[in-house]
Amino acid sequence: MITVIISNQISFIKFLLLYLLVFVCFLSKSYAHGGLSLEDDYCVLTVGKYEMHFSGYQPENNGPKEFCEDIPEIGNTIVVLDYMDDELRNLPVEVRIIIDTEEESKDIESITVYKKDYAIYRNGTISLRHTFDGKGKFIGYVTVKEDGNFIISEFPFSVGIESKSYSYIYYIIFALFAGALLFYFGNKIRNKTIDV
Repeated sequence: MITVIISNQISFIKFLLLYLLVFVCFLSKSYAHGGLSLEDDYCVLTVGKYEMHFSGYQPENNGPKEFCEDIPEIGNTIVVLDYMDDELRNLPVEVRIIIDTEEESKDIESITVYKKDYAIYRNGTISLRHTFDGKGKFIGYVTVKEDGNFIISEFPFSVGIESKSYSYIYYIIFALFAGALLFYFGNKIRNKTIDV
């Protein structure tokens, strides 16, 4: 009887350890996907019905590491927009970066830090180079002219500001809850063995 109880306790402990190991592996995988990946099309910019791949680089600071959304550091930055729709190759496109003042500005030129005037990019690629001298929040605009209409896409981003993600907290809460359930049901099973 004592051998059966000890055996069940050891099995339960092994099960808990295996569960924790699987959880840690799952959590580390979720962090690994926190870096945006071009293969999974995380960096897609939508302009009306059109789409572009958005890729950013800071070769002097981060080598060949690609980023999307927020720019990790101040300094020289290269942004590449690759058309996913061939129709864009015949349409004029403008790119603009402004300072995010968090209020509506009537004079957009006064808060513009970068502007690439309307042009037709027959090769389907727009390459931008800009040096960000300071940390801050910005808004990028890509505007497509089509049949006298302006199709605008805006995307806010930050430069040199570390964004904190708290999504891991949900994983921890889930793991604690699941662990508590396992412990509860494990005790029930163990207590049934003791009563026999």
